[in-house]
Amino acid sequence: MKAKNIIIYVVILLVVACGTFFVTKSIYDKKTPTSIDEGHNKKALEGGTTADMVEYTGEIPDFAMPVRGSYTGTFTDEDLKSSGIKVYQFQGSLKIFFGDIESKFIGIKFKDFLDYYNIADYSKVKFNDFNRLSVTYLKEEVTDNAYLIIKRGETQMVEKFLGFVDFTYAYNYSIEGVLSAIFE
Repeated sequence: MKAKNIIIYVVILLVVACGTFFVTKSIYDKKTPTSIDEGHNKKALEGGTTADMVEYTGEIPDFAMPVRGSYTGTFTDEDLKSSGIKVYQFQGSLKIFFGDIESKFIGIKFKDFLDYYNIADYSKVKFNDFNRLSVTYLKEEVTDNAYLIIKRGETQMVEKFLGFVDFTYAYNYSIEGVLSAIFE
């Protein structure tokens, strides 16, 4: 009889634990988006600005950005140095729900990256980061204000990784540490 009661308590405990886990997971998944829908009205949120753009000739820190799809490889700081792609320093401002982010940025124009690697045959690009966040841009949504960010302020946004910011859109549509860029 005592063994039967212990088994019943263990089964009840497992059911409660599993139920708690799945309820918590569903709440977390609803509150933490992992993707911004393709074609989502990104312009509904006010974007930011860039100003005081000058060519940057200073030190480029180590970074690596895996690329998949139309071009497959890894874009690194060494590739950038040997590519001839211009690096810019500029003041940038991005809208975020509690105000603005204003900072000095150092980066390359995303369209220059696309041109260098002859990436033209894609319909969308998806940027993934370490926190399970992804942002998808349709080809026609990528603007001349899109940058691969090397530094914000005096440091990298995420050490050894590039960021992606399109100053046409709000900060919500940026990635601070690009784990991969996937062209489809």
